Amino acid sequence: MYDIFDLDRFGYYVTSDRQKFYNKLECMLYCGSRGLEFEFIFNDRYYDQINWSVEPIPSITELYARRARELREKYDYLILHLSGGNDSGAILETFMINDIKLDEVSMVCPEIITNPDPDDRSAANAYAEVALCAVPNAKFVKEKFQPDLKITVTELKKLSIEKMSDSDWFINNSVSDLDPGGKFRSHINHLNNRYRSMTDQGKTVAHIDGEDKPHLVVRESTVSVIFDDETILRRNPDRSNKNDISLVEHFFWGPSSGEMICKQAHMILKKLNSMANARPMAQQLMTNNGSRPVQDWIADIIYPHRVLPKWDTNKSNHIIMREWHQWFFKDQQSNFFTKWKMGMDYLNTILPEKYIKKDRNVYAGGYKPKFSKLYQIGQLKN
Repeated sequence: MYDIFDLDRFGYYVTSDRQKFYNKLECMLYCGSRGLEFEFIFNDRYYDQINWSVEPIPSITELYARRARELREKYDYLILHLSGGNDSGAILETFMINDIKLDEVSMVCPEIITNPDPDDRSAANAYAEVALCAVPNAKFVKEKFQPDLKITVTELKKLSIEKMSDSDWFINNSVSDLDPGGKFRSHINHLNNRYRSMTDQGKTVAHIDGEDKPHLVVRESTVSVIFDDETILRRNPDRSNKNDISLVEHFFWGPSSGEMICKQAHMILKKLNSMANARPMAQQLMTNNGSRPVQDWIADIIYPHRVLPKWDTNKSNHIIMREWHQWFFKDQQSNFFTKWKMGMDYLNTILPEKYIKKDRNVYAGGYKPKFSKLYQIGQLKN
């Protein structure tokens, strides 16, 4: 078990002179000015207790249900942040089929698309998933299973423009890719005043997200699980303001989820080892993990017997100027875009180049990821 107020569970950084940081930018500036290195620590004290080389006995659906019940018992109010894709949809289904109460389902998009095109699977149409899949699935669960479920859709464009107009928007930004919507994944209390109000009233409020499927590494024939900060920082709370911290729960990558991750990883390894030539697919898992085909291939393995429909688009080919952020980038003379560009240029100036990930465009692509320790699960046979 873990303390929900333990901020270390979201990961942190330790420098070669043993200084500890929650904010990655602060850590990189500290190390860059002193010629130091740093490492990413992610729930080692919990995951070190797992024998990763042995597949857990419970079924994967049992482990999902166990995690959902744990969250229900820990918190007064549960909010699932839902998209139209694989991961959060599997979480919604877990609560549904196990009759575990969710309090709210939240969907966030720049603007609500009133007449989305279901045949457009381009990355630019990514937010159509709210109307085409997320909202219908949430309504289905409400009508058939949980009549008290609250369904919330929040338009983010106005808030993004307002906040990105601040010249120091990036300073307390804990996310790793610095995209226009990223700031508010880690500032969830800003999305709705109700969330902060409930917290101020003494309620424990969990913001549940679907980060992420197992990330596997193959070295020679040894297969291991690894965690990267780029994934986990997408919705981690900003820990710079202790009076405004939202309690995020990474459903799949939580401190108590080690057995679940281990089970998922063994399911994937067994699938690989059942293939005539597993190495090309194993290579895809490492080099193209974020692509739609690879994501769907993994999802079919670890989310068996999916009931709720899904609808999603292709992934972006860019790491900053993503197609679904065209609302932000189309007006490059605007004040908010100018301030965003100034911030990105400033980071390019103050950070050592070795920390900066480059996009195909002229802008800095955010921070290069840092990786956790490896957890070995087995051998690739083919």
